[in-house]
Amino acid sequence: MPQHLLHVQVPEPKVVKPTRTTPAKRRQQLDQAQKQREELAALQEQLSGLQCKLLEKDEALRSAENLIGRVSAANEEVDELRSQLNDKESLVESTGSELHGAKIMLAEKQAALEKLEWEAKMSSTKVEELEVDVASMDVEISALMKVFRKITENNRASHPTERSDDSSLECEPVQLDDTVGDIDTEKMEQEMSAYVTALAAAKDNPTEEFLKAVTEARLRLQAFVL
Repeated sequence: MPQHLLHVQVPEPKVVKPTRTTPAKRRQQLDQAQKQREELAALQEQLSGLQCKLLEKDEALRSAENLIGRVSAANEEVDELRSQLNDKESLVESTGSELHGAKIMLAEKQAALEKLEWEAKMSSTKVEELEVDVASMDVEISALMKVFRKITENNRASHPTERSDDSSLECEPVQLDDTVGDIDTEKMEQEMSAYVTALAAAKDNPTEEFLKAVTEARLRLQAFVL
């Protein structure tokens, strides 16, 4: 290694003499420092305000989240109430339909009852008419039977061969029609029995069928004896 490299002289550091600060320059430095402190205080104040606003925003956000939760729960309750209301409305409609049907059935039953009452009244009237007819026919039949028996007895009686001189005891023969002798007593009794049976049946059940049977039996009997 070369020798001249081993003996390199290091220069001595220069001594920097402190500069003298003038009062004007120092005043300027103080003003700048004061300004910086004021700016820092303003920034700190702004930062504090922003932090307060951030806290307020966080609080508002939490309040909004709680409100959203309550609104969601309220919406669920409203949906549930709407579902229940729909069920109630369906039930009311169903009940109304059943009630309408029941009213129709009631009206039909009432109409049927009124019809039965009318039929019963008409039947009662027919029974009364039958009773009047029966009474009238009883009188007619009794009279006809008396005439029939008298005619039969006169037909069977022989004419007297000897006549009494007493004119007051003389009996004139009864003048009979040509058809009287042809009356069948047994047949007439059968017709009378049929008529009485029809009357009894009509009294128990005064329907059109039985009333018609009474009328037919009466006409047959009247045609037979008259």
